[in-house]
Amino acid sequence: MSEKTISQKITFKGDFLTVLKDEVQLPNGNFATREYIHHIGASAIIAQNNKNEFLLLKQYRHALKTNFYEFPAGKRDFPDEDYLLTAQRELLEETGYRAKLWNKLGLIHPCIGYADEVIHIYHAEQLEFHATSREEGEHIEVFWKTKKEIDDLIRSNNMTDTKSISAWSIYSLNNCS
Repeated sequence: MSEKTISQKITFKGDFLTVLKDEVQLPNGNFATREYIHHIGASAIIAQNNKNEFLLLKQYRHALKTNFYEFPAGKRDFPDEDYLLTAQRELLEETGYRAKLWNKLGLIHPCIGYADEVIHIYHAEQLEFHATSREEGEHIEVFWKTKKEIDDLIRSNNMTDTKSISAWSIYSLNNCS
């Protein structure tokens, strides 16, 4: 059922994303085109303190022109950056916290119909606050929420970010406490 790539063309290259157009040969021998977004990959973090609370962010997302509740996350800085190092860097940059204990929970492909993005999900514990080093233009509010509060945010459609909901589901399925 796989398709064979015959040719590939970059139709847009930005600072963050690249849009590709591939000509492919289908399993039945016919040809088709596939357009998709290339993404460098990212990590997301379920950070938990010793009070059994979880670190959430609220930040404005321009594409939808609204604020979203999310777990800390961010893209890799370069193609070979280790996903754990990405998670550690992003947790510190966005929240000011470092974790002593890290556990990989899994990975997700959030947009399989039009992007090759992969996000690796980590659970971080034994947190220590240092200082944030947010990127220019990054405005973030940081919150601690209980499991019930996060579940309620999701149930009430006040937390709709797919990477965060998926990360929370993976965390919950792994029976983390």
